[in-house]
Amino acid sequence: MNVEVETLPNCIASLRIELPPEVVTKEWNEVAKTFRQAARIPGFRPGKAPQNVVEAKFR
Repeated sequence: MNVEVETLPNCIASLRIELPPEVVTKEWNEVAKTFRQAARIPGFRPGKAPQNVVEAKFR
């Protein structure tokens, strides 16, 4: 993980974070799993909709 902080005028800061793709993918899947469990998608039982359908609804 690489973190860069750039101080800008008027008490503003710019933050840049670089993460490996596998870390981002893992976290994305965990968040999607949480959404899947709570999402109510027509045509699917609660919590049983495929991940790609849930992602399309909430993007």
